[in-house]
Amino acid sequence: MNPIETLVEEHETIVRMLDALESWSDAVSGDDATERPELTRFMTFIREFVDPIHHGKEEDLLFVTMVDHGFPKEHGPIGMMLHEHGIARGLIQTMHGLAQSPAPWTPAERDQAKRAAGSYAELMRQHIDKENHVLYPMAEARLPGSAMQDLAARFERFQAANATQGAELQALGEALIQQYAP
Repeated sequence: MNPIETLVEEHETIVRMLDALESWSDAVSGDDATERPELTRFMTFIREFVDPIHHGKEEDLLFVTMVDHGFPKEHGPIGMMLHEHGIARGLIQTMHGLAQSPAPWTPAERDQAKRAAGSYAELMRQHIDKENHVLYPMAEARLPGSAMQDLAARFERFQAANATQGAELQALGEALIQQYAP
């Protein structure tokens, strides 16, 4: 298993899910009975797959390996990716809070849900582009073969430990894509 290829493949699913999220967001009109549960489904995929599984592989495996081999953590591409993960988590928190709100959305909350979804999708598309075209190629070019082999083994263990949950979440992502992607 090539760890970079795994991350890029996950990015493809995530981008399709972002398309679906934006499509859902564009259609939000005030039907709390259907819109809130759908936002909850998106949040389940994002909060349980994108952040801990995908970003977990990046932050806990790839970035750590890169830092161990001389890449700076606080500045440069890794610092920027970590910063953007933090911004994304703030937007996720906003959307999750709205999805879990017990009262019907006010018009302002509905607008906030739409803005947060749009901002998250835009941020993540740009973020994924930087990872796919800057960070990952840097890792492939500068990490020694032994580090890539070790990283591949750690990815395989991570994948095995999260296989059932990952498959269920991938299925949820595909269902959202089928339902909402343009």
